[in-house]
Amino acid sequence: MSHPKTIDERPPRLSRDLRLLALSEALRRYAVRLQPDVNAAGLLVHRAFAAAFAKPVRPGGGEAAGTMEAGLRDHVDRNLADDGAKASSSSAAPHDRS
Repeated sequence: MSHPKTIDERPPRLSRDLRLLALSEALRRYAVRLQPDVNAAGLLVHRAFAAAFAKPVRPGGGEAAGTMEAGLRDHVDRNLADDGAKASSSSAAPHDRS
């Protein structure tokens, strides 16, 4: 009977993905602090994870949890800024509806 493998004994992609998922609750709390709309915060988290999962796995090991979390938070920050810029530019341009 084989024993369950630790995260580090698993294939590199699976190991990286599990470490990312372990950060999900902390990232959700971070996004909600920045964006009080829970749905908008959830979208920010979703985009950050989608980008992280799409990245190729680094050969020879993975990133430390702190580095991964910092990268995810940075992605949330950038998307929040992009969303804010889009909202302000669309509200600043008046639309002629006559």
